Amino acid sequence: MESNKLSAIAVIAVILAAIGLGVGAYSLISVQTGTVKGDDGDDGEDGPAGITTIIFRTENEYPCSSEAEINNAIDMIGIGNGKILITGSITLTSQIDIDGGGSYIIQGTGLPTIDCGGDRTAFNITNAKSCIIRDLIIDASDIVQDETETILVNETNDNAVYIERVQIIGDLDINGEGIDIHSDNVWIDNCYVNQVKFGIKMSGGNNVHISGNTMSDCESGITYNWGFPLMGGENVTIEGNIIKDMSAVGIYLFVAQYNTIANNIILGSWEGIFLVHSNYTTIIGNMIRGTTVNIGNNFSGIVISDSSHNSICNNAIYDHKFIGPNFGHGILIFETGAISLENTIIGNTALNNDINFGDYGTNTFGNETLNNFG
Repeated sequence: MESNKLSAIAVIAVILAAIGLGVGAYSLISVQTGTVKGDDGDDGEDGPAGITTIIFRTENEYPCSSEAEINNAIDMIGIGNGKILITGSITLTSQIDIDGGGSYIIQGTGLPTIDCGGDRTAFNITNAKSCIIRDLIIDASDIVQDETETILVNETNDNAVYIERVQIIGDLDINGEGIDIHSDNVWIDNCYVNQVKFGIKMSGGNNVHISGNTMSDCESGITYNWGFPLMGGENVTIEGNIIKDMSAVGIYLFVAQYNTIANNIILGSWEGIFLVHSNYTTIIGNMIRGTTVNIGNNFSGIVISDSSHNSICNNAIYDHKFIGPNFGHGILIFETGAISLENTIIGNTALNNDINFGDYGTNTFGNETLNNFG
């Protein structure tokens, strides 16, 4: 009887493996039945003793302590679903491609470090029904090219991708990109990015949510279409982030529409929030402060360039001063050949800037400024 049970379980295992699900995704419980007369409450025989095997689905977990084990786990999950638990620090020799078409959770236990181990991407997400990466430190200090992404999100079918509680650490060379987003439906939450060129870079993508993250000592914090005039960028929400000491810009949107920038804290950046050819954006409740240490090198708090129909409300902008032929501004609206019209600027506070509110250019008209202080 015992050998028959084991044979049955072996057959089940082979079947599950053949369809790409893996034994680890299931629990097998064997129950003995029909052993006692009157077992079911009547006076008749219940039949000969037998074994019933009950199969029920459990979460498929794969503990991994090496690059090879991570790649094997991705292959084993296939088009199914599973959790890859990274149990120790790993130095990569090649990027990890998440491309099997399954649903993946890649999670650190005890906050292990993934070292890029050279000028390479750590995780490249291209084909997943869903993907979550969380609770990891990624050492990006060996990246030397500006365009090398630490995490690249380019999910072919725009399926949901979540990056949560991931720390990306560069070095004083300020090279590479923290997270580069090319696809729709991406959530970046509670991450920390330090000393890379771009903290979070969007090279396309709609329905992107970036919230609760901290970026420090980068060239730029959060950007959309930096240097690339791509269409898209609708329904991007940038909320509740802390962005400190950017040598260029805190938040930058280029050719992006219908987006929200809310309740962020931007400190000590050359420019705080910069819109270029971006319309119907709501900028609300942000606190943007220059620096009192390196005074004279903070150009503007909020800049609206060649952009229309934006709402700038209830922001606080301080300490933007510039030494040279130009002036530091709290809020600046201007144009370089296109138009900036019908922007609404209401209820903002701008103090200790060279010019608190500035509206320049022959094609900036119909802008409404009400109840601002400064």
